[in-house]
Amino acid sequence: VAFKGGYSTPASFPDQTEAAINDQIQNALDPWFAKVSRGRFLGYSRGTTHRYVTVQPHSQLCSDAWVNEVTDQAKAGERQLGTNPDDYNAVVYYFKGEPCGWSGKADFPENGNRVLLNGNMSLATLAHEFGHHLGLGHAGSQSCVDNFHDPVPLYGPVEFRCTQDETGDAYSAMGSWPGFPTTYTAAQLNQLGWNVGTETIAAGDPTVTTTLARLEDNVPGSTQALRLLDGNTTLWVEYRQTPLSALRSGWS
Repeated sequence: VAFKGGYSTPASFPDQTEAAINDQIQNALDPWFAKVSRGRFLGYSRGTTHRYVTVQPHSQLCSDAWVNEVTDQAKAGERQLGTNPDDYNAVVYYFKGEPCGWSGKADFPENGNRVLLNGNMSLATLAHEFGHHLGLGHAGSQSCVDNFHDPVPLYGPVEFRCTQDETGDAYSAMGSWPGFPTTYTAAQLNQLGWNVGTETIAAGDPTVTTTLARLEDNVPGSTQALRLLDGNTTLWVEYRQTPLSALRSGWS
């Protein structure tokens, strides 16, 4: 997407070609999906693409109304070129980075087929935004401290002060990990039907001892997650450890 300029949006042209964006999706994202889904989902095939379309949104830069204007005008431009964006499972709108505070946005499947990339087509951004496109929410975290602001151990009382971070799970592609995304959480994989080896334990069941394999490794026949049931409450337990290679990827 190119911007004509005027109102709150300066003129700009995409700094990536459509071929480069398609290559990143097919050569990076699709193999990642195949691995994470255990072969159940092979990603996205290439659809119709054009060089770019030019839009001129009037709304405040980066606002929801601006996003809607950008995509609506881009879709209209695509239709003039003979392509109907509504015929595709996902439509990627890439534009040169704007100071929006986000690198991407995406519709949940019940709301549309848009995936917006704000000057960023890294695998981390693609896995996150296409995760939304598949129906996943964010992967968050909770941190608790005592009255001295010291971290509270896992077995500490729940009444200590706790803060939540909506994207604070550093080990999930739906969190805020800045480097190479290894996978989604066990609960998210279950939501997508990409089930890992899971043992379900309900409140009142006999005590059991279970050894968890690291979620990222997908060891055949291993238990990679526990699903704990207590009435209407479900808790997931998983073992995560980011490999050194992924850390190095995040630093490069």
